[in-house]
Order: sequence, then structure tokens, then C-alpha cells
Amino acid sequence: MPEIRTFNTGRPYTSNGQRIAWTQEGDVVTFVDVDRGVHGCFDSVYPADNTTVLGFYDAGLYRWAPITKDLEAAALASSKERSIL
Repeated sequence: MPEIRTFNTGRPYTSNGQRIAWTQEGDVVTFVDVDRGVHGCFDSVYPADNTTVLGFYDAGLYRWAPITKDLEAAALASSKERSIL
């Protein structure tokens, strides 16, 4: 199982901010934004980081992907504090 990473953009979509969890398996990055109910994936031949994930997400450069319970649980458990970098 690849490492699940989490961050919070600090955007005030909910009282918890905007919590995002993501993982990369090979060239595919999968993410979930639990506070807005958005999940998807995109291709990246380079190792992704939080800034990359948010950039693709904000630009709408992703496709639908099923939500995974592991990603959802990690995002829900992540900090309410802004932690993008």
C-alpha cells in the first residue's frame, strides 16, 4: 500500500477547512477532498507533492475516480490547521 499523505488548504469551505488526502501509485495520483465531496485522479510521471495535487485539482485537470475508504479516513483524521506545504 502506498503512503497516504494529507494536507489542509485552510480554505474556509467548512469549519474544518479543506482537508485533502492523496496517494501516488506509479504514474497515477488519487485524491479526495472530504470537505467538498470531490475525489479523482490524474497522471503524473514525476513524484507528486501537496502543491502538485492542489494545482491539478484547482485547475480541474483530473478525472473521476472512486473514493477509497483509506483515503477518506486519512483526510477525516487530518488536522484542521492549514498545512499545505
